[in-house]
Amino acid sequence: MRLKRSLPKRPGELLGLGQRYLKALGSLALFQTRSGKVPSVEQLSALLILFQSLIDSAMNGDRVQKALRDKAQKELEAMLKRIIHYLEAVADDDDLLVLQQAGVELCRSTWRKAAKPVIVEPVPT
Repeated sequence: MRLKRSLPKRPGELLGLGQRYLKALGSLALFQTRSGKVPSVEQLSALLILFQSLIDSAMNGDRVQKALRDKAQKELEAMLKRIIHYLEAVADDDDLLVLQQAGVELCRSTWRKAAKPVIVEPVPT
C-alpha cells in the first residue's frame, strides 16, 4: 500500500485533504522524529489557517486575493508532497492504517510481472 499522490486542484478540496493530514500527523509518533527538511505539524497548521482565510477573502472575486490564494495553494501542494514522500519512505503498515483511519486515501501498489522471455526455435529448411 502507498499514499495517493495526486492532489486535488480545487482549493476547498485541497484544504480538506490538508486538514485530514494534519489530524493524522498529530497522532503519528514517527512524524515527531522527522528530519528538518520535512514540514512540521505546526507549519502545516499555520499554512492551512492562512489558506482558509485566503479562500474566504477571494470569494468576492478580487483578483489580488485570488492571486494570493493561488500562491498559498501552490505552497500547500508543495508541503503536502514533501510530507507524502517522507511518509512513504518511513511509514510501516501500522502507520498507514492510522493515516487511512484519518481519511487519507491509500492506493494499492501494483507491480507488473516481468514478461517471460520468448524462445524462438529456428525453422528447419
